[in-house]
Amino acid sequence: MDDIVKRIDTPEKCEILATNCLERGRKDLALEARQRAIQLRAEAHDAETDAEREALEAIYAYEEVLRTKNGKKTRAQRTWQMIERHGIIGGVERAVNRPMETQGYKSLVEMGLENYAFEAVILRYSSFFSQEAVQISKARISQRERVTYPFRAGNQYTRKDVFRILGMADPGGGSWYTGYTSHGEDHFIFCGVGATGRTGHDYQNRFVGDELVWFGKSQSRLQQPSIQNLLNSAGHVYIFFREDNREAFTFAGLAYPIKCQDSIPVEVTWAIDGTEYNRPEIPPEEIPDPESVSEGAKKTVTVNVYERDPNARRQCLKHWGIKCVICSFDFELVYGELGRGFIHVHHLRPLGEVGEEYELNPVQDLRPVCPNCHAMLHRKKPALSIDELKGKLASKAPEFKR
Repeated sequence: MDDIVKRIDTPEKCEILATNCLERGRKDLALEARQRAIQLRAEAHDAETDAEREALEAIYAYEEVLRTKNGKKTRAQRTWQMIERHGIIGGVERAVNRPMETQGYKSLVEMGLENYAFEAVILRYSSFFSQEAVQISKARISQRERVTYPFRAGNQYTRKDVFRILGMADPGGGSWYTGYTSHGEDHFIFCGVGATGRTGHDYQNRFVGDELVWFGKSQSRLQQPSIQNLLNSAGHVYIFFREDNREAFTFAGLAYPIKCQDSIPVEVTWAIDGTEYNRPEIPPEEIPDPESVSEGAKKTVTVNVYERDPNARRQCLKHWGIKCVICSFDFELVYGELGRGFIHVHHLRPLGEVGEEYELNPVQDLRPVCPNCHAMLHRKKPALSIDELKGKLASKAPEFKR
């Protein structure tokens, strides 16, 4: 670190220096000034170990990302709340254990601060954290740093399509046709959801919102080498699913394990991320910043869990098509390849009508809507009906009148 930067004694002075350096094209000094600001803010706390100190630095690094993105100082409110309740180590572990997207990490990389990621801290001080947190951190960093194959979440692929994209010959059988296998450092899962597989087994694989509860082969156990290699993959884990064994598979996305149960067969809950494109069933306002969601937002997740299920989404779109049912907007028609397959799905049933025994019917209970119409449906509580919003649109814009 430059001697000039080392002598700075307040975070505010560091921020001024970073701004001035960027204006003069000195990105190297700007980065060091940001790192010094992060160090000074962490030193203001009574960290008892290096692990705690670096965990605090990681939080302030993330706040630096938020400040840059929002153009103003932004507090990582949820993370600080968890630290107040569970301590520094416990708070960071809980922050990592919740399913998150990779945009925050990408921003850290762009700013040269990737070593401040929570996951990086956990791997440097693995003895302070649970095995689950270490496992999740390994999987996430591996996924972030490796090149991915060009599968798009929501698109359908036969096994032959997968082999072609991987640049390999069809093996004609073996592990590629029996559930899960490896290819180099990557792993691939092919599973039925709500369907019996070709072998006659029905393991009750299911999506719970955007998480997949998955079962291994009939006699699989948690400590089997094949399962351990899958859970601790040095590469990516690609998950494909289908509800009919006569159909092609739908690519769910890249996955990392968040919960394991040592049953027979082994049960694993996978959190699923997008690849080059964010997953189409995740509303865009949820993608950039998990810190912006307040504690009370758990109610939103309860409502949207049906809209986030990729299998339910696929069944809905198979029946209703990919255009918005309210304004007929077609993303592929307007945006080309970028918009292909993109649309929200809206859950029609009010929360008050959804009881413990409720079972989603994707065709009856979901409709494809564009993000604008989706937002307008939820402008009122309870949400407007599809017909109500169609009527409002037609009264203001006659060209939409049906």
